[in-house]
Parts: sequence; structure tokens; C-alpha cells
Amino acid sequence: MIADMINDQDQNYWKFQFTRVLQPWEEDQLQTLSQLLSVVQLQDDSEDCLQWKWRAAKTVLVRRGVIPGDQATCTFCKSEEESPSHLLLHCHFSWEIWSEIIAWWNLVWICPQSLMQVFHFWSNIRFRNLEKLCWYASYYATIWTIWTSRNESVFKHKVWTVEEIVELVKTRVAIWIKGKYDIKDYSVDDFRCNLAAIRRVRI
Repeated sequence: MIADMINDQDQNYWKFQFTRVLQPWEEDQLQTLSQLLSVVQLQDDSEDCLQWKWRAAKTVLVRRGVIPGDQATCTFCKSEEESPSHLLLHCHFSWEIWSEIIAWWNLVWICPQSLMQVFHFWSNIRFRNLEKLCWYASYYATIWTIWTSRNESVFKHKVWTVEEIVELVKTRVAIWIKGKYDIKDYSVDDFRCNLAAIRRVRI
């Protein structure tokens, strides 16, 4: 709850509590977050709520009249219309990313028809303990990284390779899991290059 995170006497002071000591790079991120929150004006008469702020895929922008139809091609493959399902799954560029992540787990699969089917596939794989946490983190990190990489391509003209995005997915999985569970005995590189050893860890 937001109400639990602010000082009762000073609404410009946010109270952050962590279960471990932050790393230097996390301290930098916390400072940036604090600066962003310092300009937020809270309303006492409104309930807390969650909102997802997103940048629309190009097919949505065409329907809204934001861009013309001839600019709706996929940011990655430059040949198909950029719908959410194409961008995140069916584009050959994105599909190669998914395939590399599946291979990272030493698994094989058949291309699902939709993102919902991908989620069902992920949910039906029975892992336990840290292995399960890393498995689900891989799913979310893949979708998140494809989407944010697409945005960097559109707005910052960044050119990506499949290999770069795959490595970024693996790194995010490692950072998310290490940040959540403070796994000190294994480095980010251990996650990226020796996932088999990580899967045997018990927390």
C-alpha cells in the first residue's frame, strides 16, 4: 500500500525498507526513484490502485490514427504488421529469442499459437524451489526484454541482435533472482553460463 510507504508528517518523504543491504548499483537506482517520487502529489481522498502504463504496438497506433498504415511494419523483421502477438512471439526475430531461452533450459517445444499458450506451456512444466522461480522469471524476462528492446529500437534507434537480447534476458533473470533471494554463492555469469548448477540450488 502506498499509505504504508510514506511518512505521516511529510508526504514528500518515502519510507523504504529492505530485507538486506543494497548493492551500490541498487543504491543509485533507489536515489533515482526517490527523485522521481519527490514530485508526485498524493491525494488523501483517493484509494490506492495499480495502473499499467504502456506504449502501444503499431497496429494499435494505426487504429487510433496516430501513424499511417504504411508505418505499421514490425520493428524487428520489417516485413509483417506489428501486432502484439507478432512482435512478442511470431516474428522470426522474437521466435529465435524464445528458442534460445528454451535451449538454455535444455528443452524443446513447438511454436505456440498465442502468448496465452506460451504461458500455459510455462505453467505446465513442473519445477520446484529455485528452479521454478528461475523458470517463471525466464518467461517474464523474455517478454519484458523483447518489449523494452523494441522500444529502444523505435525511440532511440538501437539496433539489436538476437544474441544481445538473449544475453540480456539471462542477465535479468540472474539479477531478479539474486536481488530477491540474495544468492551470494553464484554470480550473474553462473546463471548465464551454468544454469544446470543453479537449478540444483535449494533456498
